Amino acid sequence: GYSLNELRVKRVMDCLHPILRPIYKLRVKILRGRRLFVRGFLVRLHLVKAYPPSIMPKHLIKQTFLNIMEDSIGAKVYAIEVPGYNERNNERYRSQIKGLASATVCRKLEYIEGVLKDCEKRVESAIKAVTDSDDIVFLYLPLPDIAHHLLFRGLAEITYLRQHYGKLSRMLKPLVDKASNNGYRILMVSDHGFDLNRYYHSDYGFWSINFDPPKWWKIESVLDFKENLLNLLTSKYFIDKRVGRSNVLESKEI
Repeated sequence: GYSLNELRVKRVMDCLHPILRPIYKLRVKILRGRRLFVRGFLVRLHLVKAYPPSIMPKHLIKQTFLNIMEDSIGAKVYAIEVPGYNERNNERYRSQIKGLASATVCRKLEYIEGVLKDCEKRVESAIKAVTDSDDIVFLYLPLPDIAHHLLFRGLAEITYLRQHYGKLSRMLKPLVDKASNNGYRILMVSDHGFDLNRYYHSDYGFWSINFDPPKWWKIESVLDFKENLLNLLTSKYFIDKRVGRSNVLESKEI
């Protein structure tokens, strides 16, 4: 009951200064999707946010497993830049990479280094949440997805792409070690892969866990995680197996 077009309309409404929202509603009704090419001007006037996040409406956020765990079960949830849920910076990357595809390798690497620094801050926040014994820590990273969108031409760029996997692995190791030592169950998920022939997302993804799942655990698509996680987090199996607090969830785009 919620389309991508509705998400786009909501995103625009969220980014507008309140005085412009009635005008935008009228524009949608009369002009449909026709562009007026005034966005840049409005951004300079500070009447429009340059990179508004894509956040679901409240009635859908309430249906996420994070909200269900927090509201219905009383779990302490710490969510870091989760797309559609509480993101702030991800849309900036989605928008900016479109203009960097033809940039020099040096410019691409400089941009990715900036994204890496953002990822480092997110990981530090997750480590603090684990240290504070939050029940569920959900971390989203925009890498390696951003690197895949920018580094795909020739052996040199592919080599740099591979190096960024190593950087991410080293960045995440302190978090994984801290969470494991504190008795957390860790789930690492990508919602898609990347097709190097098409230079775009593939239809397959990846997931990995640091515990033996119960027999009923079954994941065939990214849409299956919600039900499986809710069953796991409320099951006697999980309560008996966990040590202290539980569950670090780590989401990466690949």
